[in-house]
Amino acid sequence: MTEVGWAIISTGRHPDARMAPAINKARNSRLVAVVSRDLERAKAFAARHGARRAYDSLEAALADPEVQAVYIASPNYLHAEQTLAAVRAGKHVLCEKPMALTVEDGRRMVEAARAAGVKLGVAFHCRHHPAHRRAREVVASGGLGEVVYATGCWSALALGPRPDWWSRPEQVGGGAIMGTGVHVLDLLRFVLGREVVEVFAYQDSPPIEVTDSILLKFDDGSTAHVVCSRKVAYPNNDLNIYGMGGRVRSMGTISTDLQGSLEVVTAAGATTEAFEAEDPPRALYVGLVEDFARAVLEGGEPAATGEDGLKNIEITLAVFESSRTGRAVPVGRA
Repeated sequence: MTEVGWAIISTGRHPDARMAPAINKARNSRLVAVVSRDLERAKAFAARHGARRAYDSLEAALADPEVQAVYIASPNYLHAEQTLAAVRAGKHVLCEKPMALTVEDGRRMVEAARAAGVKLGVAFHCRHHPAHRRAREVVASGGLGEVVYATGCWSALALGPRPDWWSRPEQVGGGAIMGTGVHVLDLLRFVLGREVVEVFAYQDSPPIEVTDSILLKFDDGSTAHVVCSRKVAYPNNDLNIYGMGGRVRSMGTISTDLQGSLEVVTAAGATTEAFEAEDPPRALYVGLVEDFARAVLEGGEPAATGEDGLKNIEITLAVFESSRTGRAVPVGRA
């Protein structure tokens, strides 16, 4: 097998605008099927993106022998059960964030994939931005010396209408943190190479908050501040890392698009690199798809594994508990 056959579960805006085109552009993938409860909608999506078949049930897609992997982009509360169904059918799963809404479900997903011998990945596309990968290399090489603190933001002015399930706490799980904040939480773990051990957080209007301000403590004693909001005009969606020997500023890179620049300042001097792509809105997702397909075809793990998704759930639930109680919360206890 030289390429992976994909089924997309959902015909929503994100699969339509980014993931279906990314699968079609990926060198090691092909789009086989799409699933929607509305068969006509599935057929229209399939026609737009060249999928071979359209289904109105997950079970039918999972029975398709040409499908080796599924990308799950359904409402958040469906992720766990759909992943478990796919794993039972022997399919590899790339799941949208959040991987699940509870730690229990996240563990079930990880354990089931491991037992079935299939890959489970999470669609944390920010890990595929070359600026973030370069920042990770600088930190890992010791170029910044001891890391002291970091900051990350992904905000926007985004108060317009959303799908109905986004207004239901039991289905979405949260507000701004589920839309963008989880990406920043994952990105900090990825770039710093450390684990979050404690969280202190403020949310303005839970259970579906518009703004989160989150303080993280890592296992080496360093800290980070994360902000995500849906009511900020002209935000600086940047990643900043400060150490005793230098700093990294990744400017405008926390986004759906491959864009922005990276500044590295150390005793050896300062460098700045700008990033562009032929197709900025989809470039990161092509990388995401190719990385997951490579893990399926060649072995190894995708950039963001099910274990990464589980850790993200633990951090996110600690954020909610801290906001409720007004106290710092150890990660993994919530």
